[in-house]
Amino acid sequence: MAAKGGERMNSRQSQAKRNRDKLLFAGVEMFIERGYDAVTVDDIAAACGVSKGAFYHHFSSKRNVLATYFEEVIASQAAEAIVPHVGLTDTASLLALYTRAIDGGMAKLGADLMRAFFLGSSTERLANVRDVGGYQAIERIVIAGRQRGEISERHSIAHCVDFILAVMAGIYLRWLWNSDRLSIDDYALPIMATAYEAIAA
Repeated sequence: MAAKGGERMNSRQSQAKRNRDKLLFAGVEMFIERGYDAVTVDDIAAACGVSKGAFYHHFSSKRNVLATYFEEVIASQAAEAIVPHVGLTDTASLLALYTRAIDGGMAKLGADLMRAFFLGSSTERLANVRDVGGYQAIERIVIAGRQRGEISERHSIAHCVDFILAVMAGIYLRWLWNSDRLSIDDYALPIMATAYEAIAA
């Protein structure tokens, strides 16, 4: 009986994850196709064949869908992109590689959607930055750089990571207001190189 109960629990958990993933990716695709403001929670739920309540079981709002996509897909894929190179590639190149990966994900979503993500309701809480894949990826880069003697010991690892993340946030916020005339890669990469110089040994 216990085994059957466990199987039922695993089945429910698997179904819940499938529903969550379906809502996540369907929502983002609809945002891209129609525009963020034109899509409602009802639209996303209907497209996935689930109730509105099922949507709210997984996500607190439309913006939470975007935040989850950024954290679990864009940031996670960027973090995975650097894994084979940590310990083999210099810090400046690793930061450029990570930045390009983030840039690619943001470019796919487009400036309008990224504005909705970054500039949405200030009252909605996002995940703590230290729990997001981006923090862990930058931390890994900084630790490897410190071990190779490329990162100065004047500041703590945490301070260096927070500094890099703050620079990245500033880059992307500025890009959002100038996306019609700035290539995100052309804009982000030189500034990230300057940020690295500030913490370099």
